[in-house]
Amino acid sequence: MLGTPNKALGWTSPAGFAAQLNRWVAPMTPHQAESIINQYGAALARGTDGGIARKLSWLPCSVCKIRLAFFVYVNELISCGILTQKIGEELKGTYHALNQFMADADADTINDIHHKVGAGVSLTESDDKILWQFMSRMSNTDNLFEFNSYINECYGQRDNQDAILR
Repeated sequence: MLGTPNKALGWTSPAGFAAQLNRWVAPMTPHQAESIINQYGAALARGTDGGIARKLSWLPCSVCKIRLAFFVYVNELISCGILTQKIGEELKGTYHALNQFMADADADTINDIHHKVGAGVSLTESDDKILWQFMSRMSNTDNLFEFNSYINECYGQRDNQDAILR
């Protein structure tokens, strides 16, 4: 049971568990979040060399940590009253672009297929399926719903509706 004392893990009370958890999952400061987002922006700026997929190895850290950085950063901007609609839209677009990053070998495969399409080469059934899966991933807006919902929650407007479809 979560929170049950466990001496082997280094804590003997629920409060000890919370302290240990805070050490395992170190809180991210707004400054750290901004730094991660800027480094991620540099990875985006590398482009795709004429392709459509981007390599995970270009990222400064895991996709999960980058997502966390966006949440910490947007919360700080809202708390300080400086999140404008323009900044919010830019952050949403940049956040959504995380869908383009994937394992390096997969990105190479998708970009090779994309180049075939550009050259007018007929795709195999397998290549067509891979490209369709990537395009479906790119058009998936679940992460935008997640980001919009968080922004609304930071503003105290938790309405459990998908603002994208309104």
